[in-house]
Amino acid sequence: MAIQRRIHVVDISNLMEFVRTGKFGSLLLVSTCVLLAGCSALTQRLRDLDVSGYGDIKWGMTLAQVQMLLGPKARIETDPKSGTRLEYVRMMIGGIERDGFLGTDIGTDHVSSVHFIITDPSTKDTFNALKRNLVATYGLPSTEHMMTAGTLCFWQFASGNIMLQLYGAQGNFKGAVSLVYIKNPLGPAILQ
Repeated sequence: MAIQRRIHVVDISNLMEFVRTGKFGSLLLVSTCVLLAGCSALTQRLRDLDVSGYGDIKWGMTLAQVQMLLGPKARIETDPKSGTRLEYVRMMIGGIERDGFLGTDIGTDHVSSVHFIITDPSTKDTFNALKRNLVATYGLPSTEHMMTAGTLCFWQFASGNIMLQLYGAQGNFKGAVSLVYIKNPLGPAILQ
């Protein structure tokens, strides 16, 4: 049984004719315009992004409004000594329901932050999955720092910021991931 080889020869004369007639330049120009339009739209989408809360929780809502919104997935507790009110919430983070809590503006019960502390057995994998989700939604972090205790990623926007931090295992501490959505009290981005 003989082995047959097929060799495909590209007719270079057709390619050269395509270039010579200017069709190649037109195709290149159209392709470049489409690419630039796509990049411009992506840049504008990322520029228009803002963080005005987390999920349905928006900055300035009262703890009572959040409790009505989330129903049994939110509970308000009051410290008997200080009178400070804290609301615990249960919300979806990266496709998994997680426990968190809300921070409020000083002296009010108006929401100014949403905090999640995650202590999964594989904190590094959890951190990486959350970071991938945040990058897909908001683009690359505005700032990223490698620290002794772990990695800190920070996204800054006009109305609020996102901080994602990995705390490494030390001693009996297995490590944790902190995810915080926080109102920007100064308005426009504070870090340059």
